[in-house]
Amino acid sequence: MSAIRITLVLLSGLLVWIPSANPVRACGIAAPRDFEATVASETALIVYDAATKTEHFLRLAKFDTTSADFGFFVPTPSQPELAEASAAIFPMLGKITEPVTVHRTVRQGPGIGCAGGSVAAKWDSAGMSMPIGVRVIEQKRIGAFDASVLKAESVPVLQAWLKENGYSTRPALEAWFAEYIRLGWYIAAFKVAGGNPTTDSANTPVRISFKTDVPVYPYREPLDQKPPRKGRYSSRLLRLFVLSEARVEGRLGTVADAKPFAGQAVWSKPVDAATIGPALAAGKFQAMTADWHLTEFEDPSDPRVGTDDLYFSKSASQLPIERPPHEIITVVTTYWGVGALCTGFALLPLLLLYGGYRLGRGYLRRWNQK
Repeated sequence: MSAIRITLVLLSGLLVWIPSANPVRACGIAAPRDFEATVASETALIVYDAATKTEHFLRLAKFDTTSADFGFFVPTPSQPELAEASAAIFPMLGKITEPVTVHRTVRQGPGIGCAGGSVAAKWDSAGMSMPIGVRVIEQKRIGAFDASVLKAESVPVLQAWLKENGYSTRPALEAWFAEYIRLGWYIAAFKVAGGNPTTDSANTPVRISFKTDVPVYPYREPLDQKPPRKGRYSSRLLRLFVLSEARVEGRLGTVADAKPFAGQAVWSKPVDAATIGPALAAGKFQAMTADWHLTEFEDPSDPRVGTDDLYFSKSASQLPIERPPHEIITVVTTYWGVGALCTGFALLPLLLLYGGYRLGRGYLRRWNQK
């Protein structure tokens, strides 16, 4: 089977391929035997309403894979609500946070050549059963996905439910489940309905909304994906947008043992309702008329630290952040000096002919007067 490039809108850092008994490749993926899957890039959005303590979460991931069947899991600290969304929001957010374009003219010194005037050159820098101990809170079809919201009391009962419903697990994934079960989190399980091709699911983005005291990104990953991939180049960029009341900063873990977040804030500014409203509407969010503060982070780490989840709080600095300007430079070179001398030499024969003509006419006039 030839390799398939897939773009999917998912909701967290965990993806599980069905069926599988092989080790993980990247982003919690367990690909079937003789198949390979890697995460190329990720873009995510958190919209946090502090008044209602509600987070809306949307994630877009691009995968290079040769497999067609998959499922994935999303942990949330409270019972989630699932709804269809649209990935059209991400290009619009990127347009808001893109670098400003600055036009600059640079004049350089004299050139050497036999030409006059100026020369200008431009450069641009620029997708069911229930064992005892597993509560199925909700089951629904969202586009190409069958989705289930689960609350489990232990890993064995969750594993039994997953096996009976066509999912595959592995030891590292079970340890990942155990931590979220210990925390009392919910698990949303998704899989392609009826074995539909994964390319169809690229048009099925899902938005997940839940209650939380602070904005949170499910950043924790199974431990068996931590070792770097050997013998090949890998790059995994996470672009994370956070729309909230103020500029935020991220930390891994709770306040007591929080660790630095590898992601860097590359853009942060207030955005009014008129600016952000069209983007939210494109993503199929409910109309929000309030003004917001948008912060964008970029995290290029691969593999991720990923031993805890990412929590956001108000940043001590509320100064705006922008990307360096995108410069279009026009270089103007004016030719003079040597160029003018060359022009004079080019005109010398004409000057000599004209002088000879005038001298000849004067000589003939004097001759005729004799």
